[in-house]
Amino acid sequence: MKTDRDRRVVRAENEQLLLSGLDLVGRVLGKDPKEERRLLELDPGFDPRDTFLVVLGGAVISHLRLVRREMRIGRSLLRLAVVADVVTDPAHQGRGNARTAIDIALEAARAARYHCAVLFTELPDFFSEQGWSPWAQPGCSITPKALVIPAAQQRVRDFRPGDLSAVMALHGHHGSAFAGPLARTIGWWKADLQRETPPGEVLILEVDGRIAGYARARARRRRPEEFAILDLAALDDSGQRSLLRELVRRAHQRGFTSVNLQGPTAGRLAAIDPELGRMTELRRDKYTMLKLINLRGLVRALIPEFEAICGRDGSCGDGQISLLVGHLAAELSSSTGKFEISAPRSNKPSFLQLSEGDFWRMLFDGRVPPTAPAPAAAMLGMLFPEREFAFWPADEP
Repeated sequence: MKTDRDRRVVRAENEQLLLSGLDLVGRVLGKDPKEERRLLELDPGFDPRDTFLVVLGGAVISHLRLVRREMRIGRSLLRLAVVADVVTDPAHQGRGNARTAIDIALEAARAARYHCAVLFTELPDFFSEQGWSPWAQPGCSITPKALVIPAAQQRVRDFRPGDLSAVMALHGHHGSAFAGPLARTIGWWKADLQRETPPGEVLILEVDGRIAGYARARARRRRPEEFAILDLAALDDSGQRSLLRELVRRAHQRGFTSVNLQGPTAGRLAAIDPELGRMTELRRDKYTMLKLINLRGLVRALIPEFEAICGRDGSCGDGQISLLVGHLAAELSSSTGKFEISAPRSNKPSFLQLSEGDFWRMLFDGRVPPTAPAPAAAMLGMLFPEREFAFWPADEP
């Protein structure tokens, strides 16, 4: 009889292993393995070896997949590993199989010089116990009803293939105002738009012959009565209002019981459209989990943004800070606007110690920990300005 000691973690080196993992995903999550295989082929960054499997007695009992992405922070891009489809055969749950697969996958991500990892889960407590930090984004549920849309707002139409370049530019422009959006290559866009998307759920806002907004929504896979907004980007609040109203109108026509929105717009919905605000229940989504993998590499990747800040605000002056986040350390030095990142010297007398939660709040929100001494706080306050975190559900695997 095989025991847990006989289990091993392997990467999907061949098609048979990959399909065995997708069969498990299908059984646990209710996905179609053949359709999932088709969707993986559409992803230009897909590598079967980024799939990690726990095997016992020749059978796959646990599965996860790393998705390679980049996260934008101002002018900098961070290498991000998105952890997707973490599942375990129900007969083998509660024995540490998923935890073992995650640990080995993160070691592989560290060896591949990823800076951080993110996953989306309905079990945040489970992952918090493993050192992941929850990140709560604003969210809301809108109860759809018939809306009277004035002629001035009737500027929304369905997406056409020729709109792609304008939508890509709009998404990049809109995302530049926030911390955390994932970069989307043209390969990502083309692949994503080839996925099965019912007509009428990708919308374009056109004003004076130019594209001024874009939105996408679809029924949730596990809760088909809910209409989830996956993307929403516009040049101004008026554009967001027009797109939101059209989405709510279509949701009502199709019999959905709620329209779900996540991200910065959710927190400002009452100001953008008071009528929609009265139809809305606010909430905080807590299923985004973050894990720091490589502190020095991450801070080094931020140098282009640091230099842009110094160029915009004048000299950042000279300074040095030694950061300790969990068990990861990095020394940040500045001299006349030039930055160097190194391992702290062994005789360094003190570090600015941060929890991972403190570090993410500083990176994404610009909240410098109150424990930082005055010189360090001033330097960090300049290099990590106030921002707003935004992550669009369309980027979830």
